[in-house]
Amino acid sequence: GPTGAGAGAGAGAPSHSYADAPAGIFSPTRPTSMFSPTQPQAQARASTAPGAFTFGSSAGAAASSGRSYGDQMNAQYYPREMLQGLVDEQVALKEAEEKAKQAAREAEEAAREAERLRQEEEARLAEEARREAEWQEARETLDDHLQEAYEEEDAERLGLAVGEMPECPVPYSEEEIEIWQDRLSELEANIMVSDEDEGDDDAYASMLTRITDPAEMARIHEAWDAPTDQRIIAANAGAGGSEIVVFGKHTQRLSPASWLFDEVINVYMFLLQERDDELRRQDPTRKPSHFFNSYFFEKMFEPDGRNSYDYSQIKRWSRKIKSTTPKGDVFELDKMFIPVNISNSHWTLAVAFVKEKKFVYYDSMGGSGRDYIAGLKQYFKDEAKAKGKANWETIVDDWEVVLGSRNTPQQSNGSDCGVFTSTTANYLAQDLELRFSSLDADNFRRRMTLELLELQLL
Repeated sequence: GPTGAGAGAGAGAPSHSYADAPAGIFSPTRPTSMFSPTQPQAQARASTAPGAFTFGSSAGAAASSGRSYGDQMNAQYYPREMLQGLVDEQVALKEAEEKAKQAAREAEEAAREAERLRQEEEARLAEEARREAEWQEARETLDDHLQEAYEEEDAERLGLAVGEMPECPVPYSEEEIEIWQDRLSELEANIMVSDEDEGDDDAYASMLTRITDPAEMARIHEAWDAPTDQRIIAANAGAGGSEIVVFGKHTQRLSPASWLFDEVINVYMFLLQERDDELRRQDPTRKPSHFFNSYFFEKMFEPDGRNSYDYSQIKRWSRKIKSTTPKGDVFELDKMFIPVNISNSHWTLAVAFVKEKKFVYYDSMGGSGRDYIAGLKQYFKDEAKAKGKANWETIVDDWEVVLGSRNTPQQSNGSDCGVFTSTTANYLAQDLELRFSSLDADNFRRRMTLELLELQLL
């Protein structure tokens, strides 16, 4: 900046200096060509301006003032105030540009955050709507069961429904609960149970007994809440007596509204087999039953699913039947049970009632099971041929075939099929009618959990 006496004159000027200006604006070479002695206009202006010097004396004047010729001309044509204004303008533009960029960045970040919050809110609202719909559906289902049991004068079923009312996610009022309790008391007072049916009623009552003991409930919930990789139980329920391990990820699925894994179904079939073996030890005249695991049909229909049949894949499976005489003779069984895993999306049950000469398919969602029963029927023919039985080609032709038994209790959701399959096998193994419904599903889940933890049927 200027020094000496000239410095005081700029005390009130902006703080920016020429050094702040963008490069190139005040280049030392910029105006030199303008002040060349060969330009007539410059000469005329210099000779006529008051107090001006001539180009002929410029060198001497510059030398006497101590300033270069270019500095003198810059001072003449570009006053300090103009130069300082240009500097301030450029700096202000630069600052405004940075502020605009910062504002744009902040706006973009705010937009992203707003979108994230919007998506979270949408997900929360959708989850609330889904949960409320499930709760409302549970309430409506329980309402239907209450009314149906009362109209059919089924005190046992009505008692179970009334017991579910306090646990309903859409709560009943105290007055509503009292009304149904009074109806139950009235119905129980009017129903007489005949003596000859007393034994069967005890069996049905045992199957439908609600699990309410606090200690048992604590064990059940502990299994339902177990870590995914925690080892819960192990049983020699696999092929050739191999070990099946049930982990937390399997027992978690025994909680309500969950689809069951093969491990749970197959261990349950193993427990049914253990009970049948024990009953035969107590009564050697009893016809044995056999419970295959869920891989029977999967192997039978390899590799093309239900459109194929390959006896060679399962011809050795009858060797697992140790209870018949001779061993491995499927025609010496009372019943044969096979759980069916349909494409990892649904559980059903196929049963060969050998003594009654009947094939039946049980599906809690109303399917016919035509392919599975046809495969099972052909399996019996191939077994007869392998065992050298006469007329093996027609040995089961006259057996009754029931595609989708109408007596099969129907589930009320998309997740209880595994519970219905296991419970149906349990009832049929005891020669009990299928007197249960979707209202009993949650209690059966609790019952199955305890049975797996104890590795023994209740």
